[in-house]
Amino acid sequence: MRDSSNLGVHHLPLIVKLVGLVITCSLVFYSMYLLKDYIHSVLLWTENQPPWAVLFIFIALFTLVSLPLAWGYIVVNLACGYLFGALYGLLVTVFTATIGVLIAHIIIKHFLSSHLSSLGPHKTDYIRALYSVISGPQAFRLVVLVRLTP
Repeated sequence: MRDSSNLGVHHLPLIVKLVGLVITCSLVFYSMYLLKDYIHSVLLWTENQPPWAVLFIFIALFTLVSLPLAWGYIVVNLACGYLFGALYGLLVTVFTATIGVLIAHIIIKHFLSSHLSSLGPHKTDYIRALYSVISGPQAFRLVVLVRLTP
């Protein structure tokens, strides 16, 4: 007999998780199909803007995709390469992504720091383990490894 106090969060059956995954993937791909003309027109519009405005557009886009629960980093990289070519696209991506991630970091630090500190390092075993790994002497290597892993 299972101990109900150790269950924690209610575990959904595998079939429910699979159905949810299929529905989510279907909605994402369907919305991408619906938005393909819109994305193309936005890229054409961006192409006709002055270079300084395009830099601010990409800074805003990289800030948006750097926030939690946002995706599309690769799409923004490809759009930058499409608009500027390989060499200039790389330079613009590095510049705007750095500024965008910095802005996202400031936003997250300002709005989420009180929430994360209320969790504390000792609330759950997972947070305690994560905190001990991140605060250890090999923390920088761990972050580099995580960033380089696809």
